[in-house]
Amino acid sequence: MTSGVSRRAAIQRTLLPVMLGWFSDAPDPDAGLLGFRQVSDALGTTPWYLRLLRDDVRVAERMAWLLGTSRYVTDLLLRAPDAVATLADDADLERRRPEVLAAEAEAALRRYDWSEESVSAVRALRRRELLRTAAADLLEVSSVQEVGAALTDIAAVTIEAALRAACNRVVAASGDEPLTRVCVVAMGRFGGGELTYASDADVMYVHDPLPEADPVAATRQALAIVRELARLLEMPAAEPPLKVDTDLRPEGRSGPVVRTLDSYAAYYGRWSQVWESQALLRARPIAGDPQLRAAFTALIDPIRYPAGGLDASAVLEIRKLKARMEAERLPRGADPTLHTKLGRGGLSDVEWVAQLVQLRHAHAIPTCAPRARWRPWRWPWPTGSWAPTTGLSWNGPGAWRRGCAAW
Repeated sequence: MTSGVSRRAAIQRTLLPVMLGWFSDAPDPDAGLLGFRQVSDALGTTPWYLRLLRDDVRVAERMAWLLGTSRYVTDLLLRAPDAVATLADDADLERRRPEVLAAEAEAALRRYDWSEESVSAVRALRRRELLRTAAADLLEVSSVQEVGAALTDIAAVTIEAALRAACNRVVAASGDEPLTRVCVVAMGRFGGGELTYASDADVMYVHDPLPEADPVAATRQALAIVRELARLLEMPAAEPPLKVDTDLRPEGRSGPVVRTLDSYAAYYGRWSQVWESQALLRARPIAGDPQLRAAFTALIDPIRYPAGGLDASAVLEIRKLKARMEAERLPRGADPTLHTKLGRGGLSDVEWVAQLVQLRHAHAIPTCAPRARWRPWRWPWPTGSWAPTTGLSWNGPGAWRRGCAAW
């Protein structure tokens, strides 16, 4: 890197002594130095790269910290080394609006004729956003909530674009007309806007046959579409895959992968259990036909926000389910009073109390039924609502933790 008499070698001889000091402050200095060499080899002949590192100390220091802290970021950066330029300005690292991402994904779909190529371009967009988000996270430009929202937004945009490509591919391959409308419902962390870098996308699939279409043929087409969607998102490529997981659907792995809207209505009306109402609290349609998305939301709202709230038997069932979950997941020998996630007053308690509050009171207090982000201590509780009956004050995260400890 520093040998020779070239201008590149001269700049590297100036940069390296300083950068070695920054690498030594990172958790993994050796990985940082290796990553720096790999990025430099990829961009070494680019005139702006070394000049940027030499003239902007902030970029060089940030790059050293990222390369020495996260191999995940290093791998993403090696696939698009020119992204180093975004480290110069915090504004370039901030979360981008979903509408902007959707416009870029739409442009990528129009750019190519083959669905594999178009979805690969959309996955490249996701890879760039993953790098932007990870860099903003490690450099403390974005908060934890903003990181979760950014990861969720780009996953939703990617699925929306891939669904359109899958629909076009299946209809064109079969030679038929479209027989059904399809939508994708985000569940779990995905529906709650809390995705992490390693999260799968938990989803359910809904379809609604078009008028006069054969229901059997429509279901067959919908199944082909969702299978093609999963294939496009997970096919081997240079870009990171996005795995979709449908295990949270009704009847789990033994149930059909895709159901009609009427089938969901019949199932929830006859067989739905309390834990499924709890799971639907985070359900959020994120891709597909807008009318079908609205219809599914209207279908599940009375189930997850039941009129009159939960009765005593349902609350008891939730308590038993939570106790069984903690007994199965708490590591052997762990002290339940000290475990951050599953201990008393821990993260699991916060989540379950918030969900219980929604199940019991969202039918009467719409402000505690948010459709996306989960920040229960920020819900604007009306004066004189149910809170006084609990004997607890629910203002602020600390109060929520104390309330959860009483759970």
